[in-house]
Amino acid sequence: MNAKLAKSAIELESAKISRSHCPVADRTFVMGMIDLAEIADLINRHEANAYRDALDLKFCERNDYLKRASA
Repeated sequence: MNAKLAKSAIELESAKISRSHCPVADRTFVMGMIDLAEIADLINRHEANAYRDALDLKFCERNDYLKRASA
């Protein structure tokens, strides 16, 4: 696997969070992808942290939406 493919996969899975029915499990999966890519030196720490921050933002938005919809 190369860095470009790893970044594309992380971005694709991260984008899916915004329509996820179970964002907690999906967030865990994507965090694992980010960690693995960082450990394998496919992305550096700065990029990994940027992906984590973006993922947390998307997760919070989706989780809040689902909470409002169920209320």
